[in-house]
Amino acid sequence: MVIGANWVGYFVSMDRRYLYYFDDDHKKEKLLLGSRGADLALTELQSMFARFRDDGKEVYLLLQSPNDDALNPRQLIGTRWGSASFRVKAPIISKVSLMRAVQPIDARLRSIAKLTAAHVIDPVEYLCEDYCPALTHGGVPIYRDEGHLNPAYVKTSVRDLDSVLMLDGSKVP
Repeated sequence: MVIGANWVGYFVSMDRRYLYYFDDDHKKEKLLLGSRGADLALTELQSMFARFRDDGKEVYLLLQSPNDDALNPRQLIGTRWGSASFRVKAPIISKVSLMRAVQPIDARLRSIAKLTAAHVIDPVEYLCEDYCPALTHGGVPIYRDEGHLNPAYVKTSVRDLDSVLMLDGSKVP
């Protein structure tokens, strides 16, 4: 069982277009971290992980992948007057600054994983070193938008979930 979400979008910096909440049958509670709604939702997530474990299922918690407007390929193209009408300019995003926004929810999720014996998969660990690149060495965008990976990049470069998703547990070549 692999569980992942836009954790930052739900618990840290909610998009105003969406009104996420926890409904406990009495009241709709907001989900911002530190609120009663967030505590209720994360407690329910922990209970769900424990139920899966008790049913003999292995649980994998997929943490937040890098998420920043500067990673969006549309932000990488600069236009200017002259012979070269556009150029690609890859941003320099430090892993430390990127993790600042993620750290509070990341810590809560890691705690839940530890309490329920869930395996943690951290995309930041395999996508970033000191800095989080927006392009591969060949110039291919890693991201489709500010937070979703480019499917072509995933197909050729992301292997962390392959053995988890294979029904027979085998490794993908």
